[in-house]
Amino acid sequence: MLRIAICDDQPRELDIINEHIKEYLGAHPWEAEIQEFPHPDKLLTATESERFHLYILDIVMPMVSGLELGKEIRRLDREAQIIYATTEPQFALQAYAASPINYLIKPIGGSDLCRQNSRELAGHKAVGYHLL
Repeated sequence: MLRIAICDDQPRELDIINEHIKEYLGAHPWEAEIQEFPHPDKLLTATESERFHLYILDIVMPMVSGLELGKEIRRLDREAQIIYATTEPQFALQAYAASPINYLIKPIGGSDLCRQNSRELAGHKAVGYHLL
């Protein structure tokens, strides 16, 4: 089963991204588990005991930025796929220190999230499932 983590301190953004992913997955024969994290510390704690295939991270968050979070995820899991979804285009170059597969500027439409990443992810398999 594909495991997806979404981390954003804005509840509405968590809902929007989750709905886009569910809509996309509903059109494909894949099973996925999506977990939402409203604070980067919660995701960091979760990564101590579990792994995800795909991380979708905001950048501007309290205490730990999405940039720091992405670097820590990359340190723990070299195979994970990271997508940044943020309102801040000025962090794009810094974000690539975590080797993300994409950097999306909000507001993100469902087709943006899926179309822009399906090509990059099409070749990556996670327990027999293609990511997005």
